[in-house]
Amino acid sequence: MIRRSVTMGIVALASSALMHASQFGERFHTTYASLRSLSCTFTDASGIRGSVSAVKGGKYDIKLPDRRIVSNGTTVWNITPSSKTVIINAMNTNSEDLSIERVFFTLMAVYRIQNESKPDARKHITLRLVPPAPSAVVGGVVWADVTVDASMNVETITIHDGASTTRWAISRLKRNRPIDASVFTFTPANDWQVIDLR
Repeated sequence: MIRRSVTMGIVALASSALMHASQFGERFHTTYASLRSLSCTFTDASGIRGSVSAVKGGKYDIKLPDRRIVSNGTTVWNITPSSKTVIINAMNTNSEDLSIERVFFTLMAVYRIQNESKPDARKHITLRLVPPAPSAVVGGVVWADVTVDASMNVETITIHDGASTTRWAISRLKRNRPIDASVFTFTPANDWQVIDLR
């Protein structure tokens, strides 16, 4: 009788843990499936820092130490301030390039949780995300590890495409705040070189 009670207790604890994991995963997917805008700073594994402001629908402003990439959803400006050069392209909606805003808006909404770590000392959990089907692969990513805090703020993102691994540390993340539309367009000064490839 005692052994049966202990077994039932273990099963109850396991079920509770699974329910907690399921609820956590549901919160994560609800948060990022409904993401409309974001801004954050990021640092890659080599120490390069940057920032991004983005609105769902292909609008973004990515700032890196040596350049800036701006899109209004139809046109992309690749800006190099040091040489006063801007290359203008039409946005390619079929591109397999995986920029950081696409990780937030597309990958995190589409991929599903394969497993999750136990909370660390700061109550952060790392989620292993995988595509739900071969036809749902985003940017060639085989898996992504996303570490989030209790408020669903992303702390780190690690993606693996089968050949290489890319990692970003995320800070100052703000979700679903208004971003002025003027951020997503660029008008070069008269002395800039403009290369229009549209």
